[in-house]
Amino acid sequence: MQVLRSEGAQALAKAVASLIGLIAAVAMLYGIWYLITITAIFWFGYYTPWWLHSYSGVAASHITVFKKPHDCEYDTTPLGNKWCHYEPNLRITLGAVDPDTERPLVSYDYGPWQWITLPPGSDPYEWAEQTDQVTVTWKRVED
Repeated sequence: MQVLRSEGAQALAKAVASLIGLIAAVAMLYGIWYLITITAIFWFGYYTPWWLHSYSGVAASHITVFKKPHDCEYDTTPLGNKWCHYEPNLRITLGAVDPDTERPLVSYDYGPWQWITLPPGSDPYEWAEQTDQVTVTWKRVED
């Protein structure tokens, strides 16, 4: 049995098929981007300047990552288990300016915004730009 379709139904079927193909292509590209990003995070580590820049939006020149100490590792003198490890301490400081009052604001670790009083004659916008910073330090934790 052969079903005859009108030209409008055939055009609609082609449009739906091309839309499904477009959605599949976008989903595939997103999946590839996701895999590349996750691989880079695991390969290079979470606490790298390029990842912290994309995470916090702070300029790479204002990001400081201290080197992780190695004195808890098995191979350091004296050989053996040291029963300790280091945990990262991430500190994000963001500066902004209230557009209504032009008063400077600061936020620590994405907490509440706090008003800051600057010396007279200071530019709040320049202060806010210089205040943005990310710092990663390492805290020794006993196991």
